Amino acid sequence: MPTPMLLLDEPEGGVPNTSLENLAQEILGLKPKTVIVLVTHNIAFAERVCDTALFLEDGRNVLQAERHEFFRSPVHPRVKEFLKWGG
Repeated sequence: MPTPMLLLDEPEGGVPNTSLENLAQEILGLKPKTVIVLVTHNIAFAERVCDTALFLEDGRNVLQAERHEFFRSPVHPRVKEFLKWGG
């Protein structure tokens, strides 16, 4: 049986800051049994819930890396700029 997949397009949009941790916990709880694709501009939220991040620009893969590498020491200058700007 294939692994279930869940696509979330900016699920944190419109969610009050007081509820973001609850949403993050729900997503983290699904990860062991579900492939989750999260599309977001919210850098802090993405860093909280992702294992791997992918940065697309004009539909092209600019950088795909594990969480620590992507958020703490990205190798691509465009990603560095994006993270510095905050999304």
